Amino acid sequence: MLGLLVGPTFPSLVAGESNLAPVQKSASPRFSSEERARRKQQIKERLARQISELRKKRANGELDEDEHKRLQRLEQLAARLHRGNSNGPSNGVLASPGK
Repeated sequence: MLGLLVGPTFPSLVAGESNLAPVQKSASPRFSSEERARRKQQIKERLARQISELRKKRANGELDEDEHKRLQRLEQLAARLHRGNSNGPSNGVLASPGK
């Protein structure tokens, strides 16, 4: 059966050769400033709605452990958005957590 996987089905690549097209970077931003502001507002509204729903479940005693963790994470995210810019770098890229 292993012999069936090796064959013309999987094209071989010569060193330095790639079958992927190069990624083109555009000079203009992906979203206009108005579109970016609108999307940011939508995210804030969705975040507030999700937090509200989880807080209601917590008040009713219906919050399980996973939802409790999610509520904590969402509240932290909301606090960062409320403060404005997060403590992250100015380019918006966050480093991976250390191990």
